[in-house]
Amino acid sequence: METFSTRVTNYEMHNCIDFDKIIEINSGGSGVIYKYECKCCKITKALKRLRDGTQIQNFNSEVEILRIAQGHPNIITFYGVTKVRNADIKF
Repeated sequence: METFSTRVTNYEMHNCIDFDKIIEINSGGSGVIYKYECKCCKITKALKRLRDGTQIQNFNSEVEILRIAQGHPNIITFYGVTKVRNADIKF
């Protein structure tokens, strides 16, 4: 099974208990996109939940593209990753 690239794992790991007001906004072949409010800073952010482990290579490519385009006003900022270990957490 694929793993996250070193470039992805070098970003901050976020705890999903810091997510508030989670709303699904879109879905596609690789995952589901949500918007949420970060409890610690009250900033609205987007969250992409991968459908399964087969999407990790595509995700690594997306993160590389975001890293290259970082700072452009029309490109989102990649803040980090989270991993849900508890099956009771649903979003």
